[in-house]
Amino acid sequence: MSQKVLLSGGTGFVGRGIVNKLIARGDEVFVLTRNPQKCNEVFNSKVTAIEWKSYNDIFDTKKLSGLDTVINLVGESLTNKRWSDNQKKEIYNSRVVATDNIFKSLRAGNIKVDQFISTSAIGVYGEGFLKNVCEKWEEAAFKGKDSYERLVVMRLSVVLGADDGMIQELAPIFKLGLGGKLGSGSQMMSWIHIDDLSDMYIEAMENKEVNGPVNAVSRFNVSNKEFTKMFAKLIGKKAKFTVPKFMLFIAKGEVASMILESMDVVPTRFNELKFKYNFATMELALKDIVSKL
Repeated sequence: MSQKVLLSGGTGFVGRGIVNKLIARGDEVFVLTRNPQKCNEVFNSKVTAIEWKSYNDIFDTKKLSGLDTVINLVGESLTNKRWSDNQKKEIYNSRVVATDNIFKSLRAGNIKVDQFISTSAIGVYGEGFLKNVCEKWEEAAFKGKDSYERLVVMRLSVVLGADDGMIQELAPIFKLGLGGKLGSGSQMMSWIHIDDLSDMYIEAMENKEVNGPVNAVSRFNVSNKEFTKMFAKLIGKKAKFTVPKFMLFIAKGEVASMILESMDVVPTRFNELKFKYNFATMELALKDIVSKL
């Protein structure tokens, strides 16, 4: 059955993947955006753009009567800039304050949805700044309980796709034969192909057995060394180099601590539900991605 779905962050990398699948399903899709014209260009006017001038404000809900689902993907990129004090504030507020204001907007319009699917990250299992952001972001979602019947919090890992910032950054380096492992390369990497992640969000929409925080990751994690070797082989080059930790910190600042952190997270709930992956292994995922580069 088709649904009426509102997305924040719908024009981002993850959002575009989900929106395109929703459109293909025949859902009525609304996207919160600062730039309605650009949004319509991205999706060929197949969605209804709802202007949200700033995450510090509420938005008009008059077009959202009968709304079934909210998918909350709002948030400043974690890796585009160094984590200065101002950037940390932007990362935090664009998630926590923005989520608060989505609920304020729904309340102002007297809207209660069947399911609110929010987003977090597996950084909640780590330490430091990102852990705090994830915890507060999830708290904000739980505090909005008067606006939904069911809450799902999707804890994201590294999301892989041909249009992803990470792949776009790595591909030119690897094509020059300059790719290499990061630090020791032993750190584990939890990941998910964008196509499977989009299907997970739709599963969360449709399946009432999905509740609360869930790990939106692949079943088979790999080390950074394994990822590097596999990606280089598929590109047709060798990865002979090593990027020392200190070089990463010089280049990325505190962001490097997130890149180097070992994460070996299991998709427990999706395993229980026998979720079907299209790209269950890193090899399958990278073969698909490299074919599109």
